[in-house]
Amino acid sequence: MQNPKKVDLEIIKRVLRYVKGTIDHGILYKKGAYCKLEGYCDADYAGDLDTRRSTTGYVFTLGSGAVSWCTKRQPIVSLSSTKAEYRTVEMESQECTWLVQLLKDLHHFLREKVLKEEIEMKAVKTGDQAADIFTEALSRVKFEEFRSELGMIKKQKSVGDAEACEDTTPA
Repeated sequence: MQNPKKVDLEIIKRVLRYVKGTIDHGILYKKGAYCKLEGYCDADYAGDLDTRRSTTGYVFTLGSGAVSWCTKRQPIVSLSSTKAEYRTVEMESQECTWLVQLLKDLHHFLREKVLKEEIEMKAVKTGDQAADIFTEALSRVKFEEFRSELGMIKKQKSVGDAEACEDTTPA
């Protein structure tokens, strides 16, 4: 903000174009959808070329749509991609209140919960990681795929001018 550069203006323009192009989008929560809480998280290791800090991104879905999400620059420089991912998991865990109360030591806590099968941690292929929408530069196709996975769809006007939602998610 103190010393804006041309690249900053380009980023602002890109964000404004995105907002303008998605003003008619919203999240659809389907009635009768299986009500399961899922969390996805990702970090881009040292993605900020100026500070070398990583960016954390996470999203929680409940049923058919996203209920909480965040993208945030990590407060300190991570010495490895593993440390950046651990910080991301820690931030995601703090968002989910039932984990906050139990969280003492992240590594041991997660290990214990996985062993008790209370938490299932799965590796997700890079191309299937919905949290990448918060941390990576994606192609339009991949971005729209992940956006749809999070339950965000385009709203349409129906007869009588009442708002309706178009469910464009693949069957």
